[in-house]
Amino acid sequence: MICNVVVAQDTTVVRQTDTTTTRTQQKPNQKKRSGFTNPVVYSSQDSIIFKVSDNEVQTYGDGKVKYENIDLESEFIELDVVKREVFAKGMIDDSTKQMVGTPVYKDASDSFDADSMRYNFDSKQGLAFGIYTKQDEAYLHGGRTKIHNNKEIHIEHGKYTTCDEKCPHFYVEMTKGKVIVDDKIVFGPSWVVVDEIPIPLIIPFGYFPITKGRSNGIIIPTVGEETAKGYYLRNGGIYFGLGEYFDYKWLVDVYSLGSWRTSISSNYKVRYRFGGNFSFTYASLVTNEIRQTPTFNVKWTHTQIQKSPYSPNF
Repeated sequence: MICNVVVAQDTTVVRQTDTTTTRTQQKPNQKKRSGFTNPVVYSSQDSIIFKVSDNEVQTYGDGKVKYENIDLESEFIELDVVKREVFAKGMIDDSTKQMVGTPVYKDASDSFDADSMRYNFDSKQGLAFGIYTKQDEAYLHGGRTKIHNNKEIHIEHGKYTTCDEKCPHFYVEMTKGKVIVDDKIVFGPSWVVVDEIPIPLIIPFGYFPITKGRSNGIIIPTVGEETAKGYYLRNGGIYFGLGEYFDYKWLVDVYSLGSWRTSISSNYKVRYRFGGNFSFTYASLVTNEIRQTPTFNVKWTHTQIQKSPYSPNF
């Protein structure tokens, strides 16, 4: 393993290979090599190439770069010590002909995988292609992705899904989107794709909440198949937390053989006084290609806190 350190401003470069250490000190009138304000540590399992004329360092084979709270790992990394910029990408394995060692970026609050990326440590802006990251309980894929210094991310040709596969079985295809950290994902024209088959229903715009705790937004449906009803999108809908005491949820199930179901539910609670929930479900099912009589169900549960003078339960 080869490990190196670029020391900020004083222009001293330290190179360590196994147990051998060498130092090179800049001459008084020689151009400074590093524009970094803090030390940069980089290493490689294979080799490191110094391109002195271009002020660049290239690592091959499980390369790693650490600067302040940022860690970057990739099969190939190119570091420009003057521009304070890094480029990383995976490499094709000679034996398997598969891409290996694609970049993995981590900082104090975020992390993502990418096919390739470029990042400037000074401006804290970057450009990545083929990103994959987890946001709250869902996963986000991005084509061309811009990283901004306020931590916002702008995505072109993205995918939002609850499937944890790198090639998800179902997802919302987004033409464009913006990730606002610890808040929401806002998206433009989109549609649902199941097993790479797009459903012909355009969603003009919307957002997915990514805050912790109760939050408003779209509920992504689960995808599956039932023998009698066919393929389905189940439990997709909208949730609203309407203040401290009340919420509202609307869910829809849709099946490829014609059945469908919708439900509305609400929870309410006043601390130390009472609480409860209300739900209404309406279903129209198809059995053996015959539509059955629609069914509905209404349920209300109310509980009075026992400290109250009255304690009826329904």
